[in-house]
Amino acid sequence: MPTISVIIPAYNQSQYLGEAIRSVLAQTYADFEILVVDDGSTDETRSVTSSFADSRVHYIYRTNGGLSAARNTGIRHARGSFLTYLDSDDRFLPENVSVLLAAFEMNPDLGLVAGQTVVVDELGHPLGEVSDRGFPQDTSELLLGNPVSVGSMLLRREWQSRVGFFDENLRSYEDWDMWLRLALAGCPMGWVRQPVLLYRFHAAQMTRIGEQMTTATFAVLDKTCRRPGDRGVTRPTAARICARPPRLIPPGRFRAHGNACARPST
Repeated sequence: MPTISVIIPAYNQSQYLGEAIRSVLAQTYADFEILVVDDGSTDETRSVTSSFADSRVHYIYRTNGGLSAARNTGIRHARGSFLTYLDSDDRFLPENVSVLLAAFEMNPDLGLVAGQTVVVDELGHPLGEVSDRGFPQDTSELLLGNPVSVGSMLLRREWQSRVGFFDENLRSYEDWDMWLRLALAGCPMGWVRQPVLLYRFHAAQMTRIGEQMTTATFAVLDKTCRRPGDRGVTRPTAARICARPPRLIPPGRFRAHGNACARPST
């Protein structure tokens, strides 16, 4: 069994997919599997994946169901003890897995570890922005926005199983919802101040759709604070995390790319 399962959901991003797969194959840590989940693409996603002869690369096709559904399909097929999710238009830096695994070795109690993300343009050129926020010590601050990119983290399989799959009802911010659910469940989170991911910023990505992102922001917050009993989360724990409802919500993956939305008073 591989130690790491890298799940790559792919929908009509074949022009970037090959780079994403190559970035995983170039890891300094080699005990992994790559699960490319084709979410009903109509482009060359299948042929791009099939062009890699490495036995660690696996292709899975499903009818289109959205990003969360594709990731969940990958989870169901994954065999690794640790899970990570690489969007098909992003790239791992060569020491991504090694750096994050080292943090688990230093602190075996951790359930999730994330590192820094470097923002690049469509051609892969750095834009001069590096994420400098990890998971806060005060977990209530997670309500202020999504601090990490999904491809910059490594998660113990047991914690994924404990909180369940990505929410397929969310069209965006399903990763932020996952971090909040993990926090509510008591998952210990770690942060490594070292770049591990190249995040591609381009016109076709979902995080550029403002109205969709704003709607998803409120959906995630409402779900977190109004349904505290889900998945065995105790009400005292939920009350502690939801005791500081945000006045401003900068929900974008990176503060400079998101629109702060004032939450209406009640």
